[in-house]
Amino acid sequence: MFIFLNVEKHNNYTINHIEYYKKGHLLFEWKDTIESSYKFTREIGKSKIYYENNELILYKLIKKTKGISKKKLPKNNNIETKFITMDLETILIDNKHIPYLLSWYDGRITRSYFIKDIQDNLENNILEMIKKAMSDICIRKYKNYRIYSHNFSKFDGYFMLKHLSKLGYCDPKIYKGKFISIKFRANNTKYNLTFKDSYLLLSSSLKALGKTFNIESPKGIFPYLFTDINYEGKIPDFKYFSNISLEEYKNYIKQFIFLIISCGNCYRYLNIIPFFQGNCFKQSNLINMGEVLN
Repeated sequence: MFIFLNVEKHNNYTINHIEYYKKGHLLFEWKDTIESSYKFTREIGKSKIYYENNELILYKLIKKTKGISKKKLPKNNNIETKFITMDLETILIDNKHIPYLLSWYDGRITRSYFIKDIQDNLENNILEMIKKAMSDICIRKYKNYRIYSHNFSKFDGYFMLKHLSKLGYCDPKIYKGKFISIKFRANNTKYNLTFKDSYLLLSSSLKALGKTFNIESPKGIFPYLFTDINYEGKIPDFKYFSNISLEEYKNYIKQFIFLIISCGNCYRYLNIIPFFQGNCFKQSNLINMGEVLN
């Protein structure tokens, strides 16, 4: 057994070629390119390893890959319509977000559900709100539908899983602490639903998406810091609004029409998703949006 070393200089680098022999046969060889006293690169086979301060900082491996081939879209490339959009609204009480309104929209029908009271039996009231919504959705008409909610992979997902698990079977898929999806089947039913996060498809705010896809009713302004869910009267003071200027607030007062903002959100991104699908079909021959939405 012996090691053969060949040293050469190249552009201020020292390059060591090393060959390892055993019983006269070359077993393997590698090359070390020494850039300084604390930094060198080793090339062995199809691997390239970078060391700095006696620590491995990067490992590269050459692999065979196939070139991108042009694929044809399947014949059935119709825009997917079997989905519902859902929105959950909360109010901030004692620095805690309390859900008080759940709304959904299927393209034709809009439903909204409020909790009865935020003072007494809060958890039970929230559960009843979700239970009513699920009893309206878990029917044959919506069998195997997908329910999209913006930012569902974060707060909405954890909140919904907590309560859905009390109402039926749940199968969540989580990646790096975020919900990818939750499959749900209510007790005493045979119809499955899948909850997903529309933000993972369209990674922007609803307001920005509305502008991008030219939605007629863009996301409006709402007093999210206002805690009276049964309030009726004049527009709340400017201090109850966040992330808007005083000028925007004044313009809001002039054109104000009282609407449930959550239903508006559902309507907006139910219209945004088909726009998104349609543009992808037109601009790319490499993607099937039916598969993406599944």
